[in-house]
Amino acid sequence: MEHIEMVEKLRERVNVSYEEAKAALEDNNWDLLDAMVQLEREGKMQDDYASAYSTQAEAEAQHKKREEQKEKSKTAVNSFFDEVKRLVMLANDHNLIISKDHKQIISIPISILIIILLLTLPAFGLIALGAVVAYFFGIRYSIRKGQNAVQPTGSSDGEGKDSETSSADEDLKE
Repeated sequence: MEHIEMVEKLRERVNVSYEEAKAALEDNNWDLLDAMVQLEREGKMQDDYASAYSTQAEAEAQHKKREEQKEKSKTAVNSFFDEVKRLVMLANDHNLIISKDHKQIISIPISILIIILLLTLPAFGLIALGAVVAYFFGIRYSIRKGQNAVQPTGSSDGEGKDSETSSADEDLKE
């Protein structure tokens, strides 16, 4: 390759003047790569070229930045899964209690209830309507965590009973 071709090639790649390209090539015994490195060190490269080729220090800084971003995303993903795990454990610890006349009919863990609702999603409207109708026929719903029960909606021990009914119920129990 002739000297003029090398100067032209260096000018195109590094975007410097003919004079700067020729001086850099002469300083480096017409070695194109060494001339590019010299111009980079001197800061004579244009921004578009300098961003394409970086020094070792810049590469290490970019690598460190990418590693920090990976760690941040790992932390975010881990905290998301920790929250999901916490919610699943909470759902497993709570039950939906369905009762009628203060007698428990069924107890379903909330997590199982969610799975059932997801599997029957197209019929969700019918399920909700059925739950409302059942409520009018005396079915009550409550949520229980561990041994502590939340009282079913609209039911307490003395509600709607007079003293005669209460004593009659006690006689039946005996």
